[in-house]
Amino acid sequence: MSKLIQYASLHATPWKNGGGSTTEIAIAPQGATFDGFDWRISLATIAHSGPFSVFPGIDRTLTLVSGAGVVLDVGNERQVALSEREPVVAFPGETAVTATVSDGPTTDFNVMTRRARCTHQLERRSVRDFSKLERRSAITVVVGVLAARSVRRTFRQPALVVPTIAISWSRPLPRWRSSWST
Repeated sequence: MSKLIQYASLHATPWKNGGGSTTEIAIAPQGATFDGFDWRISLATIAHSGPFSVFPGIDRTLTLVSGAGVVLDVGNERQVALSEREPVVAFPGETAVTATVSDGPTTDFNVMTRRARCTHQLERRSVRDFSKLERRSAITVVVGVLAARSVRRTFRQPALVVPTIAISWSRPLPRWRSSWST
């Protein structure tokens, strides 16, 4: 079974601390709450500096989708500049993480899995023309995002970055072609 999720059908939810918002893409089991999910994927916009929510027993991985980046203080042990240069960071959900935004809002793709039930692997790829993607587990999620810097409108302002999301269970992954027309 494969499912294509239209980004326009998703809704952003503001964070309780007012620092940003989250757009849930998928959660399993479907309809689960934060206390009961096995895995969850979302897009988050970090608009202001502040702490991340704590999720005990959850492994988290973030990758930058758009924006200049954000500095994450991960458990007072390390600082990571989530940016084009270092676009992926992973950490345990029970670790205190504080984000520092200095050059405008950023959007990141988030994967969270309940450690006692499942694991995840996040991989970024640049796709040009055709790309064959190999299945690595029973559930595979493919998110395609057009790079904002490569798409410009008439007045040289960044165009809206709209992801395409496909979730595939047990069937072979489709062959993906990257294309864009203005």
